[in-house]
Amino acid sequence: MFNFNCRSLLRFLKEEMRERGFITMATGAKRYYEVAHNLLISYRYFSRKPLPFAIICDQENEFTADFDQVILIEHPIHSFLDKLRIPGFAPFNETIFIDSDCLAYRDLNGLWSIFSHAGDFSYLGYLFPFKQKYGWFQREGAGIFRDEVKFSIILQGGLYYMRKGKLADFSRTCQYILDHYDTFVFSQYPYTDPVDEPVFALASSIHDYKPARGYDDVFCYYPICNSIRADIRKGLLSYRYKNTCLYPIGRYFLHWSMKEVDGALYRQETERLAEMASSGKSPWLFQELRNRFLDIIPTAVMHLRQLARKCLPLEFKIRLAALLRRQHRS
Repeated sequence: MFNFNCRSLLRFLKEEMRERGFITMATGAKRYYEVAHNLLISYRYFSRKPLPFAIICDQENEFTADFDQVILIEHPIHSFLDKLRIPGFAPFNETIFIDSDCLAYRDLNGLWSIFSHAGDFSYLGYLFPFKQKYGWFQREGAGIFRDEVKFSIILQGGLYYMRKGKLADFSRTCQYILDHYDTFVFSQYPYTDPVDEPVFALASSIHDYKPARGYDDVFCYYPICNSIRADIRKGLLSYRYKNTCLYPIGRYFLHWSMKEVDGALYRQETERLAEMASSGKSPWLFQELRNRFLDIIPTAVMHLRQLARKCLPLEFKIRLAALLRRQHRS
């Protein structure tokens, strides 16, 4: 017979929360640690119930002292490739990695719902069948894994999700791809030097790890913005990419890139953040209610597209596609 016990349930929920946490990485120069510390401050400012936040680094200093856990690594490469070691150092049963050059604009704990049905490793990105040429690699470019890859991928390396203790094979695959990087062809990836993104993408295809969602409706990548409105005091973040519509407010964070953290806008936002965090003021409740309402939009659009594919007559779809092409040309 089942006995419902509220105290037991609360203990279980608290234990589950302790088994989740965030992690970031900083190695080398002091500036990287300062940027990671800004991410931590922004997370705690917007989070009503902050979870543990760890940092992977190669030294302890005044910035790492504020993190809940410090994980020291030896012989870092001081490049994007250090991120390939994260699955082996993830300290929680469920870990979300966020690049240090990010700032939160709302409660990042909402990210857990995005990965609620994810595999042992997941990310934000898009899948493409090999008959399309949009993904970073094709079957013939996958080398010895050509018969094991299941799809092509584009992902954004600012955020990864992983479960502890279940990624040994995945990590070995990543290391093999890195050691033999020249034998693989990432024809659509924009850079030639090995970095974490194409390695994780190919390994995810081999192990059938799919994206939890596209990244455009979760965060903003600053280097490709044509225009942006940002005020971290209000949780305001709206932006426009090249040849796209305006993305409304409601995104979780802004991924700046290390090339942009010395710019005027980043300095302005971190100064605002320090002022608000030191004042002890909490973000408006209205902000989070607004953001949660906006979360409904991408889900509703996805379901409407699926419904249209199933229900609309083929002839109507062809005529609609032709009409849209004509409007685009004009």
